[in-house]
Amino acid sequence: EIGDALEVIASASLLLLVFEDLHWVDPSTVDLMSALARRRSPAKLMIFGTYRAAEVESSGHPLKALTQELLVHRLCREIALEPLTEAEIIEYLRSEEPETTSSKALAGLLYRHSEGNPLFMVAALEHLEERGLICREHGGWQPTVAFEEIDLGVPESLSRMIEAQIEQLSTEEKRVLEAASLESAGRSRFAIAARAAVIDMDPEAFEGVCETLSRRHRIVRSAPSWKNADGTVTACYEFVHVLYREVCYRQIAPGRRAK
Repeated sequence: EIGDALEVIASASLLLLVFEDLHWVDPSTVDLMSALARRRSPAKLMIFGTYRAAEVESSGHPLKALTQELLVHRLCREIALEPLTEAEIIEYLRSEEPETTSSKALAGLLYRHSEGNPLFMVAALEHLEERGLICREHGGWQPTVAFEEIDLGVPESLSRMIEAQIEQLSTEEKRVLEAASLESAGRSRFAIAARAAVIDMDPEAFEGVCETLSRRHRIVRSAPSWKNADGTVTACYEFVHVLYREVCYRQIAPGRRAK
């Protein structure tokens, strides 16, 4: 009945249905999108949905099964968004303020910290304002301290989001992330053999868990291999963002971390 009603509406004018944040979708909405996508009668109707891919991949999400099936039957198109560039972050800041030297410097700081991830970028901007490190003056953002002196850390909102994502993982996956996060501070890349030895785990098994974390959860990804002094090559992975490494590292108790 909903499908018939929407087709009647679309017969009079173009109809665009926009569903935001589908990673929080309920089963009934998934059923609706599935039914509309499979209808054969022509209609001037388009469904447009947005979601965070990592959250859909990590939890056996019903949307994942739907998109895979629709893609196979060519009933939908998937558009993966690329990270923001520094110029695009400047444009975002300029939407509310004139382009000034401070906005360019702020954009550089946000880009380095977020690596172009829009969610991380906005959270970092809010974090700076909450801590009083930037303020609005004369129609724009002004720093209260020099940008080079700012240590952003991990915004609380992002920390909670990442912690919730990690909490869904298996015990073995958490152990692997713990070992991976022990790499030198600030670095997100790690060697399989060295990290596996830390937790007395077979390197092949360690790499298998990393591959699962890469494909299913998108927390780590494959990185260029390292060539050792003896000529052997070591497989490497890296965290998709340094914030994931920082949250994983902070979750390890100090005594366990030292051990």
